[in-house]
Amino acid sequence: MNDERGITLVELLAVLAIMGIIIVGIMSVLSTGTNSADRTSTRQEIQQEGNLIVERVRAYYLENPASTTTEIVNGCNKNQLINISVASNGSQLRMDGVLISEGYTYELSEGTTLCREKRSPLKLTLKKGGQEFIIQTAFSKLN
Repeated sequence: MNDERGITLVELLAVLAIMGIIIVGIMSVLSTGTNSADRTSTRQEIQQEGNLIVERVRAYYLENPASTTTEIVNGCNKNQLINISVASNGSQLRMDGVLISEGYTYELSEGTTLCREKRSPLKLTLKKGGQEFIIQTAFSKLN
C-alpha cells in the first residue's frame, strides 16, 4: 500500500521557483525592448525636428531681401541679418521673431545672428526625454 504517486511539496516549490525565474527573465527582456523602442523613437523624432529646423533656416537664409539700409552691424548689412533666439525657458526657437520650433529644450551655442553676406555658423542642441541631438552647420551663399 505504499504505492504513492504524485508530486511532493519540495518538487512543487522547485517548479514554482523555476517558473518564477523564467517569468522574471521574460518580463525583463520585454521591458528592455519597450524602453529601447521608446528611446529610438524619441531619437528619430529629435533628428527629424533638427532637419526641419535646418531646412527652415536655410530657406529663409537664401531669400534675398531688398536692401533698404546701408547700416552695418557686426560687419554685415543690417537687413541681411537673421536673428536666431531661444525663449528664456528654452522651450521655443524663433527666427527673426517668428516661431520655427517648440516642444523641445533648445540650447543655442553658436550662431545667434546669421549674416546672409558671409559664412555663418550655427550650433544648436535639441533635447527631449533624456535624448539630445546636436546640429552643427554653417550657412553660406555661393556668389
